[in-house]
Amino acid sequence: MDKWLKRLLEWLGQPQRVEFDYRDRTGPHHGCVYVSCLFANDQRVRQLLDRCGYTNIQIG
Repeated sequence: MDKWLKRLLEWLGQPQRVEFDYRDRTGPHHGCVYVSCLFANDQRVRQLLDRCGYTNIQIG
């Protein structure tokens, strides 16, 4: 089971931490999420988050 899971994670790629800022009615906030970029590159992830109103997007 461990070998199968390890191979699956290698195939999917390592998740990347994405940090961003957003604002709602209570004020500014900072958030982060882990994203696997298997089906989209970094630029597509940035565009998606930008369209949703997030700013200062950093993928690391």
